[in-house]
Amino acid sequence: LASLASWNYQEVPKFKLGLCGERVGIDANQDQLIELAKTNGFTAVQPLIWDLSKCDARKLAETKAKLAEMKMVWGAADLSTEFRQTDAIFKDDLKKLPAIAKVLQSAGVTRVATWVMPCHDLMTYRENFRLHSIRLKETAKVLEQFGLRLGLEYVGTKLVWTKMKFPFIHTMDETNELIAVIGQNNV
Repeated sequence: LASLASWNYQEVPKFKLGLCGERVGIDANQDQLIELAKTNGFTAVQPLIWDLSKCDARKLAETKAKLAEMKMVWGAADLSTEFRQTDAIFKDDLKKLPAIAKVLQSAGVTRVATWVMPCHDLMTYRENFRLHSIRLKETAKVLEQFGLRLGLEYVGTKLVWTKMKFPFIHTMDETNELIAVIGQNNV
């Protein structure tokens, strides 16, 4: 821990300290979140899809310029496509994704991220793997059209992946296998 305490994240240019307001209980719009991030020493900020989607082209360009002026960058936006639910919900969300991706692209966002639930009560590992690979591939294809990359986060906590009947992806190797089967360069 002593070495972590003395580590200066600003000396490592490929890492950014990003503020994800919703993750820490901050109820703020995009402009407020950017100001909070800058004031508190963050170098990246989470793009809020629900807020950016309300902006016109001028406002998106202003927000992008404001970040550049503050020497900040966008972190990853949350994936808006609900791929874990029913086929109807997934297909409906997938239809909406191009419009959302276009907004993110206009704002200068380059990354979208989601997490993989490490267990399921009804689907076996292979059934769940097949569902994830098909749906995330379809999602990644849409995102790629707008220059967006898709990051996948595995949840490795044993307490979580053992809480349902069927364990699912919860290691880096398993995540890499899913990425390989998805087969999209932007994942």
